[in-house]
Amino acid sequence: MQGGGGVRIGVISDIHSNLPALKAVLEDLGRVDELLCAGDLVGYASQPNEVVDLFRTKGIPTVMGNHDYAAVTGEVEWFNPSARKAALWTKERLTEPNRKYLRSLPEELRITREGVRIYMVHGSPRDPLFEYVFPDLPQHSLLELVGKVEAEVILLGHTHIPMKRFIQGKLVLNPGGVGQPRDRDP
Repeated sequence: MQGGGGVRIGVISDIHSNLPALKAVLEDLGRVDELLCAGDLVGYASQPNEVVDLFRTKGIPTVMGNHDYAAVTGEVEWFNPSARKAALWTKERLTEPNRKYLRSLPEELRITREGVRIYMVHGSPRDPLFEYVFPDLPQHSLLELVGKVEAEVILLGHTHIPMKRFIQGKLVLNPGGVGQPRDRDP
């Protein structure tokens, strides 16, 4: 994403403890002026502390995802069996500084860069942690979700599927999943 003045902002989401995938994506991104993350640093893969350490020590603006929430609360009843097992495994292995960091993540983030207002959540503006906004969502339903958000750019995660939509002068963007893509492109 590039602002009007040439600021390059990288947007990622759904790392899911997959450090090798994160490193590959960061290398592919190249030079960015800022990196934003739409949540789910942990879950599924085996390196939750290494991933969280990277975000925590670099101060990368990040919102809480549903897997981050599950890893610090142990609330996993809505997950399928494999996601439940991964969340509980992660919860047991997180260091205290990383647990504290994940607990501190906001559910939504509003920032302005070069006069462009950016709003970021993991799920949707209506339900920041759990609601999915899929690329094929009808235009009227998307408008219902984002129409009242006071921002020119709305960043989402959660689906693991890339999406770029424009509606009423707003860019709605989901970068897809870093650690467990679901776009059928290996």
